Amino acid sequence: MKQGPLPNRTEKKVIRFPVNRKPSSKKKKFMVIPIIAAAISSTLFAMLVFSLTEYPEQAEPVIMLSEPEEAESVTNQVTEKAEIPVMKIWVVQGGVFNEAGTAEEIHRKLAEKGPVIQTIHEDKYALWLFAGAIEQQAQAYAEKVEGEFYIKEVQNQPVALTLTAEDRQWMESAFHEVSRQLAAPQPFQLALADYEPAHPALQMLWSKLALLEKTETSSRHQSLMEAVKTIWDMKEG
Repeated sequence: MKQGPLPNRTEKKVIRFPVNRKPSSKKKKFMVIPIIAAAISSTLFAMLVFSLTEYPEQAEPVIMLSEPEEAESVTNQVTEKAEIPVMKIWVVQGGVFNEAGTAEEIHRKLAEKGPVIQTIHEDKYALWLFAGAIEQQAQAYAEKVEGEFYIKEVQNQPVALTLTAEDRQWMESAFHEVSRQLAAPQPFQLALADYEPAHPALQMLWSKLALLEKTETSSRHQSLMEAVKTIWDMKEG
C-alpha cells in the first residue's frame, strides 16, 4: 500500500559534517588582530609585574671545608707554651740517691712502714715520706716515725708544656687544689672542673687526683704524694 504525504509533516534540512566551506579572507584578518593585541598586552603586563616584584639576592655558594663541630675542635686544639706553676713544699726525706736501683731498694723497705714516694729532684732520686705546706707539718710527722730522716724545703723545676687554653686553665686550678690539700689539716674534696686534659702529663695528674678523691682517709696522704710525684716528674713537651 502506498502511503501518501503527511499533511502536518515539517521538512528539516540535514547538514552533514565535515563542512567543506572555504573561510572568508576578511574574517581571517579580523581574527589575527585581537590575537596580536592580546600577546602584546600579556607581555607588557609580565614586564610590569617583574619590575615591581622584589627578589632576594642570590647568595654566593659557600664551600665548607669541614663541619662546624670539626672547625670548633680545631680551634680548641690551638696550643701555646705554658710554664707549670712553681710549688714549694716541706718534705720528710728518707734519702737521695744517684742510682735508681739503690733508691728502689730503700723505697721497698720504707713502703712497708708507711707512705713513701720516689721522685726525681735535682737530677737525683729522692725518697719522701711526707709532704706538707709548712715546716711544722713535716716536723710533726718526723717525730712519729722511726729512723733518721731529713726535713727540707723543696720546689719543682720550671718546665714549659705545650698546652691548649683549656689544659692550661685546668693545670693552674689543679696545682692550686694540690697546694690547698697539702696545707689542710684534714682531707677535703677538690674543687676541679669536670674536664679531662689532653696533654699526657696532665692526664697522669688528672688520674692521680681522681684516685685521691676515692681514697680512704688512712691512705689519703700516700695518694696525695703520688700527685706531688707526678708534678715533680713533669718534663718539657
